[in-house]
Amino acid sequence: QPPVTLNVSLDSMVKSETKVAQNNDRTFRTEFSARLKANANDHGKIITCKAANGFSNQKWENKKVLNILCKLKIF
Repeated sequence: QPPVTLNVSLDSMVKSETKVAQNNDRTFRTEFSARLKANANDHGKIITCKAANGFSNQKWENKKVLNILCKLKIF
């Protein structure tokens, strides 16, 4: 089983989970999920997911911007 390296640093992280499974062709698949409790301060922050295949030197990167909608209470 290949080593899993995670570099997660989110103040709003509630829970994270990593699963590693072996495929039929004896390669491995890693799945990482994170559950966030976002607030208005998280609006516009960027979450980046990076992956690399050390055997073939392939690298992938995906970025998403957090769009947080909050209800305003006006008194």
